[in-house]
Amino acid sequence: MGELIQFHCGPYLLAPTWDSMTVAWESERPCRAFASFAREDSPFCRPFEVLAVPDAPLFQGKQMALYRWTLEGLEPETSYRYRVELEGGETLSAGFRTLPKDPERLHLLTLSDSHAFATRETFDRAVWPHRPDFILHSGDIVEGTGAQTEQFAYFLKGQGERDFIHWFPVLYAEGNHDQGGSYFDAYIYAVQDARYGASVR
Repeated sequence: MGELIQFHCGPYLLAPTWDSMTVAWESERPCRAFASFAREDSPFCRPFEVLAVPDAPLFQGKQMALYRWTLEGLEPETSYRYRVELEGGETLSAGFRTLPKDPERLHLLTLSDSHAFATRETFDRAVWPHRPDFILHSGDIVEGTGAQTEQFAYFLKGQGERDFIHWFPVLYAEGNHDQGGSYFDAYIYAVQDARYGASVR
């Protein structure tokens, strides 16, 4: 029997709005993946299968096992739970809160140049007391270049179920270190562009 399939990145939260949220992840190799969600005070819905992104880029000659799941029709300023299960592998349960409709009520944290993210534990401890509506990352989530896809895991992987990356959505700008390949788009900007109509450059 082989080793359990693990998350290589995520699950992480993207493109928050007051009525939607996208959950994304990458598994170490292709597998069937199932997801479910619920309001914080309700039981989980029946799990359903989430298909891999069909046009995910290649890395070292193999297509990356990327998955994206967008929840729509949510209530503003409402807490939800979600669960992602890799068949024959890891399961992770976390949660999020949708944005308020009133922009004056938005609460956010910012950071930039996380690179190898040696300060991850310190940042994680800072996030939880503030419980921001979202985190704004203003660029450079990798140490080398955006052509080194394995380095995106420095920020997107998470260190245990209570890591901030599973619970708080992040909005990203592309830094110069993030450029050099199609991976920043695959992990992040394809979702942000579709949701907000923004341009990478």
